[in-house]
Formats: sequence, structure tokens, C-alpha cells
Amino acid sequence: MGGKVEAIEINSEQRQVSITDGADVFYLEGLRQGTYQLDIKGEPAQPNQVVIDTASEPFQELNLQH
Repeated sequence: MGGKVEAIEINSEQRQVSITDGADVFYLEGLRQGTYQLDIKGEPAQPNQVVIDTASEPFQELNLQH
């Protein structure tokens, strides 16, 4: 079973959840502009934040640790 990865928008606390696959790959699609806290299995990830703004690439690859 994969691990739960969560992106929590700092200002609104809206959450988007993804489950990692067998290779620990996850996708969080359609995030709106904002600053997101990243959690893995309910614990802060490293890096623990990602900012989505008008200058952000449409596809970002993050290597999270917890």
C-alpha cells in the first residue's frame, strides 16, 4: 500500500491528497495558486512547503523526505 501525501493550502486549509504508487511516485494535480504545506503520512515532509504562482512551472518534480 502506498503512502498518503497531502498538500494543505496555508490560507484556506483546503487539502488535496495523493497516494504513492509502488515506486513512491505521487501526483498532486490542479493545485491553485498559493502556498502549500506538504505532509507524508500526517508528518511534515522535507521540503515542507511548495509555492504555486504565475511563474511556476506547470509540472514540478519534488523529492520529499520525512
